[in-house]
Formats: sequence, C-alpha cells, structure tokens
Amino acid sequence: MENKFTALTIGPIYKTLSQTRKTRELWGASFMFSYLMRKIIEGLGNTQNCVLPYHNDMLNLARSKGAGLFPDRLIFKGDVREKIITVSENVIHEIARISELPEEYLKHYFRISTICFEVPLDKPVVYNSDGNKSTDSNVVFIADKLLDSTELHEKYTPSITNLDWKKAIDKLNGKLFYREAFSGKDNSFKFPSIPEISTDDFRKRDKTTYYRIVNEILNRAPNPGESEEENEDKNQKDFLNRLKTEKAFIPLKLRPYHKYIAVVQADGDNIGNTVRKIGKDPETVKQFSSALFEFDLRAVELIKEFGGKAVYIGGDDLLFFAPVAVAIVNSNNENTPKSITYLNTVFSLLRKLDKAFKEKVIESPVLKHLYDKGGELEGNIPSMSYGISITYSKYPLNEAREKAYFNLMKAKEKKDDKNKICFSLQKHSGQSFGFIVDKKKRDNKVPKSFEKFIAMVSSIPVIEGEKLLTSVIYKLAPLHKLLVSIAGDHDRLKTFFDQEFDLDKDVNRMSAEEKAKESFIDSVVEYYFSLATEFNEDNKPLPSSESDDTVTNIGKLYSTLRFVKHLTDEDNE
Repeated sequence: MENKFTALTIGPIYKTLSQTRKTRELWGASFMFSYLMRKIIEGLGNTQNCVLPYHNDMLNLARSKGAGLFPDRLIFKGDVREKIITVSENVIHEIARISELPEEYLKHYFRISTICFEVPLDKPVVYNSDGNKSTDSNVVFIADKLLDSTELHEKYTPSITNLDWKKAIDKLNGKLFYREAFSGKDNSFKFPSIPEISTDDFRKRDKTTYYRIVNEILNRAPNPGESEEENEDKNQKDFLNRLKTEKAFIPLKLRPYHKYIAVVQADGDNIGNTVRKIGKDPETVKQFSSALFEFDLRAVELIKEFGGKAVYIGGDDLLFFAPVAVAIVNSNNENTPKSITYLNTVFSLLRKLDKAFKEKVIESPVLKHLYDKGGELEGNIPSMSYGISITYSKYPLNEAREKAYFNLMKAKEKKDDKNKICFSLQKHSGQSFGFIVDKKKRDNKVPKSFEKFIAMVSSIPVIEGEKLLTSVIYKLAPLHKLLVSIAGDHDRLKTFFDQEFDLDKDVNRMSAEEKAKESFIDSVVEYYFSLATEFNEDNKPLPSSESDDTVTNIGKLYSTLRFVKHLTDEDNE
C-alpha cells in the first residue's frame, strides 16, 4: 500500500525582505508569502489532508491577527501538484493586478516548488531526489530533504529596470494585506513606524492625544522640494519633542529608549528532534503542528499587549518589533512605592512567550505524554531561543533585522547548549555591547539566575536626579576582582553593596526613592549571586576586551547594568 504526499516550498523570502527599509514594507513583504501560502491551502480544500501546517480551524483563526501565520513550507496528503499550480497562478495574478508589477515577472520571481513522493506503509522504502533508496518512512524528514534539494537550484528571474517593490508593497498593504490582517482596515491605515512602536507607553497613557499627534506630525506630507528621508527625519524629531512637552503625558518623560527599537528573531530548539521522532505518524505531526499554531495565536496577543508588532509568527519561527521598555507609572506591586516610575523591558515579554510555549506545546494534552518521564521524547524537550537587536530609530532597518538573526544564530550555535537569549545594543554614539542570558542549566532546569534577571529587568525604578546606575557601574569596574572573589558568598556580597551604596536599613526612615533604590540593589545582588553559584566555572575577572564581556559572570552583570542605565538615563541624545 502506498501513501502519496505533496511537499511545497515558496520564496524568495530573504531576498524580498532585504529590499525593504521601513517597518510597513518589511511587514508587507513578509505577509505576502504568508498570504500566498494561505490562499494555496484554501484552494486545496479539505484542510484535514494538511500535515504541515495544521489546525482544524487555522484558516478562520488566522484572520485579522495582524501578522502572517503561515510558513513557507507545506506537506499535503495526496498528489495535488496541478491544483497548486492553478491556485498559485490565480494568487500571482491578484498580486500583479493590485501591485501593478508585471505578472510575467512575478511568475518568474516567486519560487514555488512542489515535489510528490510516496511512503510505502508496508515497506518503508522511498526514493530520494538523487534516485537513491532510503529506508526512512518519516514523512516530514523526507519532505524537508527533498525541498532542501530544490531550494539549491536558483530560479532565473528576468531583469527589469525601474521596478519599484517598495511602492508595490504599499499598494498591496493598503488594498489587500491590511484588510486581511487587521479586520478590514483600508488604505487610510498604516502599519506603525519605528517611532510609534518605541513610544507605545505614551499611547497607553492617552490614546486620543497620542493618535492626534501621530496624524498631525508623523503623517505630514513632505514640503515642496523636500525628500522623503528629510521629511521623515523632521517629522520624527518634531514628534518626539511634542511628546516631551504634551501635558497629557505627564508624568511620563521622554528617555533615550524611546528613540530605539527592538527587533526580535526567535526559533525553536529541538523541534527537528521532535519531528524526527513523531514523523512516521502524520496524525501525531498534525497534533504537534496544531499545538504550535495555538502558541502562535497566543504569541501575537502577548506581543500586542506589550506594545509590539508581529511581522511573522509561524510555527516556532518568530519575527517581531517591540518597544525596548515600557513605563509603569503607578505600580500595583505592593512592594514597590507608587510614587516611583518603573520600567518593564522586552525581556519580560520573552519570558511570557516562553511560558506560552510551555503551556501550548510542551503541556498540550495531546503531546504532554511524549515529554513526560518515560515518554518517547523525554530529554528532548523543545524550547525557544531569541536574538534581540536594539538599534537607534534611524539605523537601517534591514541591518537591524540581520543583527537580530545573527544574535539568534549565536544563541543557538552550540548543538547541545541552546535555549538562550542573545542581545546587542547599538547606540547612536557608535558604542555597542551585549550579553547572553542562559535560560537553562546543564541539567535542563530553569536557572534561578534567569528568574532573577527577569525580576531585575521587569521592575526598574526611575529615580529622578539619582545617578544610581552610574555609581554602580563605575564602582564595579575597578572592584571586579574583589566581587569575583566573594561571588559565591551571599552575605559578603550583600554587605559589600550595602556599604558601597550607603543603604539605610531603617525602613521607617526610608523615603520612597530609598526603598526603590534598596530593592533594585537587592535584585542586583540576587542576580549576580545566582549566576556565580549556578555557573561557577564563569567566575572570572572582566576580560580585557568588552566584546568578551558575556563569557564571565561579572561581565554579564556589567553589561546588564549598562543596559539598565541606558533605559533610565535622561534624554540627552
């Protein structure tokens, strides 16, 4: 008995994204491929025959989520190659009509490759693309190998001059993609720009005033003789100055982080191992794909709640923009003084995404038994790794995206040591630094240091006129060898910081600022102590090169504090 499957891959995604320079262009270029895949799945009908991606209601659930949710690969039961050709031609015709790009060019430009293969159920023998026999009956594994082979063959695309992809994407956004992704939004809607995303805490403070300022300033048309770039620079400067002076936003203050954007690229760990284990049973693969889709839906919600914008959320692959931090003006935490403004950072969003991944995938009712003790996938539990690039608002967006991808690869570079966050901050001044956060220990448990790190960067006090962070950083550097020598002694660490920063232990005499200061210093102590005890092999002095900060515990602490200082500094850029 034979089982026939059709595998499909679409592209060129990277080439298309590389031609964009604005957030709306990057989003539209990415959504175009998700839209193409969606229409192909719709045209094939009977989604029950979809092996990957799969969810019993994915076509309905994917509507109006604000991001592309369909991946660039498809596995469908049966030989549906001819139908795919027909459907894809119809979609390309639609894209050509709206974008006003030549249809014949688009037929060559889009790389849509299909392969049909058979998996014998009685004898697991299949022919690979090179004609050699294989005894592997894993449907997903076979499909991936075959599609990898097809992607090696570069498709010829005729050269056409004066081809304006940016203008084409804007037309597609306004007339098609926004309607599909944002509940019927028309041509008047615009995907948020970098200044809008980075200043989202102002929007949360007063939506009416915020959007009025956006329309008045950010959406101003260029003056006669003024270039688009000049117009953008002027509008962004005026926009930020207006936020700084608008009474409706008091007590918020414009800070350096409002001029920066976080580009986040994420990818699953051990997903391949999972698929290899379950790939012989297409129904189990569908359950896994369905669980990933549920995670995607929750991820879109979490990113939106934080103030970010999802570009692409498909399976275990995520790309999104986010504010570097958001201000919590009146904290509901009983342990924090209400008169102090606190900052919550993008790292807390990643923590929420991790929890959602665990809930929707690892603890999914149909998958949990696979990861439990004695289960088929015990010891191969999937996780998420993240690459974060934080750059100035005027920094080239495509380069920022590439930095995020580079950081993601750095987080995943060791085969057996993934599940990390790799971060970099490129300052407007040209200075840059970064660090790596471990989200697991060698025994696969969540390290306390990660929890302490999240606690530290999820409630950062902004004490006006207080140079706390500057003081901490300047004292750390010359005393780093001393700190390393007492790293594993909690009491001595606590005493050191109390004495160095003159903390008054009489709670009754403490002002709100002093309480906030003490709480933050305590979080610094707890974070460093956890690092020192859980990763004691990294208890070494600061290296001579700043680029190597992340290889030592004291270096990680130092870089983390530099990041926090950047958030809490007054606006002087």
